[in-house]
Amino acid sequence: MSATHYLLDREAIEQCIDSVSLDRGVRYARGGNVLVAHLDTARAMATGRVRGSRGRAYQCIVQVAMLPNGDPDLVGQCSCPVGYNCKHVAAVLLVLSEREAQA
Repeated sequence: MSATHYLLDREAIEQCIDSVSLDRGVRYARGGNVLVAHLDTARAMATGRVRGSRGRAYQCIVQVAMLPNGDPDLVGQCSCPVGYNCKHVAAVLLVLSEREAQA
C-alpha cells in the first residue's frame, strides 16, 4: 500500500487522530469549514486551510511517517494552538478521503 493511500484511508485516520478531534473534524468537514484541501501524491503529503470556530483560518500539512514496526503514522501539523493531529487536520483528511471515494 502506498504512503499516499494512508492519507485517504479512514481507518488510518481514525488510528492516528484521537476520537474527540476526529468527531470535531467530521463536523468541520461536513460544515464546509475546509477552505482548501490538496493531495500531493508525488510527496505523499496533504495540505489544507480550515476555518476555525472563531473564524480564523488555520494551515495544515500532513505527511505519512513509517513507525519502526512498519505501521504508518499520519503526522499532521497545524497552525492552531493544538498544533498536532487536531480537528483541522482531521477535517482536511476527511474531505480528501471523501473526494477519493466519490472519484
